Amino acid sequence: MKVNTATDYVGGATEQVSAQLRAEMIPEQAQAWVNRGVALAAQGRLEQALAAFEEALTQTPDCSLAWYDKGTTLAQLGRHEPAVAALDEAVRLNPDYPHAWDNRGIALSELGRTQEALACHEQAIRLAPTVANYWHNKGITLGMLGHTKEALAAIDEALRLRPEYPEAWQNRAAALGELGRYEEALQALDEAVRLRPNSAHAWYCRGIALEKLERLEEASQAWRHALTLKDRPAEVGAKIYLNLGALLVLTGLRHVQNGALEEAEEAARDFINLRRQAEGESMGGAMDEALHEVKADLSKKEMRLFDEFGVMLAVLAVEDPMERWGELGYEISKRWPKGVSAVKAIRGERE
Repeated sequence: MKVNTATDYVGGATEQVSAQLRAEMIPEQAQAWVNRGVALAAQGRLEQALAAFEEALTQTPDCSLAWYDKGTTLAQLGRHEPAVAALDEAVRLNPDYPHAWDNRGIALSELGRTQEALACHEQAIRLAPTVANYWHNKGITLGMLGHTKEALAAIDEALRLRPEYPEAWQNRAAALGELGRYEEALQALDEAVRLRPNSAHAWYCRGIALEKLERLEEASQAWRHALTLKDRPAEVGAKIYLNLGALLVLTGLRHVQNGALEEAEEAARDFINLRRQAEGESMGGAMDEALHEVKADLSKKEMRLFDEFGVMLAVLAVEDPMERWGELGYEISKRWPKGVSAVKAIRGERE
């Protein structure tokens, strides 16, 4: 069964232009509109910010900073094609603009133009070799291209320049995971969650590293903790439910195989409660997928264990005792076809 993700890079960070540099780069006639756009963007009012930057460009079409701000705002709005076009204009007007090169690279990565993105990050590094963001984003892009060792070297350089960099620690773990170095990946993720303890994605990845090291109880704890965090993206929640659900099913199957039926029932109840929680977040499909993933990986012999655990899930999920008896009868009928004697059915199970 393969439901986990050993490599899970987090997105590249954008480098912000300092206030001092902004003052130097904004022509006087565009200054008010650019400043207004920056203030609106800080408030999350991106469409209005975009309109302000466009007005600045109407006033001063050759303002590279306004083109940069327009490009980064378009990227935040998910409009990556026009973002690249705006950032193209920024670097045409000012070829020595490392922030614009780096952000152009991020937008190109979003479009799948990864080789072009790498060239942008390398240009940003040539212009400003001591900026950690540029090395970090180069590392992510190298990882996307499958150059894992080179990605790790670039991310390590980012961490040398800025040790307190949670995204870089997390992406270092992703590269180490690709290389099968899970102990080191776990150490990197420990740093990531120390620096950003409320990152559900970092906790999810920490669970993956622990699962790879067969520290299953600790993996379960990491995933459960991630589910308690408020700022948890939906896609991260779905991954957690999928992996935690699969872990519970495999735990239940192991207990059934060993004849530890009370423990198997406890795993089944845990799965049911977790599925209800997932359904409350409209993520019940992830739990169904966990069952499917486990089932698809079992041998014919192991399928009997899965069937027995499935009966537990079906019966325990029914809250009304009378309904539970009916559900039990239904599940038994699926394994004991009509017209087959009890003796023959039992012999068939034993065989």
